[in-house]
Amino acid sequence: ELRPEELRAVATDILAAKSWSSAPVLYSRLLRGSGDDMDYFQFLDVPGLLMVKDRFWVLRGRTIREGGTIRFQWDRFVWRSKYPELVKELAEKHDSAIEPPINFGEWRFVPQADGRTQARYYVCTDTGGRLGESVQKLAALQTLPDTVADLIVEARRRR
Repeated sequence: ELRPEELRAVATDILAAKSWSSAPVLYSRLLRGSGDDMDYFQFLDVPGLLMVKDRFWVLRGRTIREGGTIRFQWDRFVWRSKYPELVKELAEKHDSAIEPPINFGEWRFVPQADGRTQARYYVCTDTGGRLGESVQKLAALQTLPDTVADLIVEARRRR
């Protein structure tokens, strides 16, 4: 079975997220750092027929190791002064895209006695814009299981 480090390697491979995620990720860029400490940008190209604006996030991620457990956490930070070229790009190409005002969470990979790894995905977000809370919850219920499954499938493929 998969080890915590194999799963962490996929979760922190920001550049490859576009290829393994079933979400409509248009951009996934590492802005600074590596798997243990990084700033990254991702842009979700929401299909036009949903009549919802595209979303993007700029997050700071960090890996925490506690015994055999590995956690990859992310959170928003003040990024606009640090990455002015990204501010310019978003203004020129995606001026209507929304950055969720709340966005933090973690992947937690816990080794089990039977050799398997328990993978948990925690996220707290408010998508911003005019999406109602019930629509946000419905979307989360549909996309969160896919996110976990996508990560596991990719980790198995990389073996």
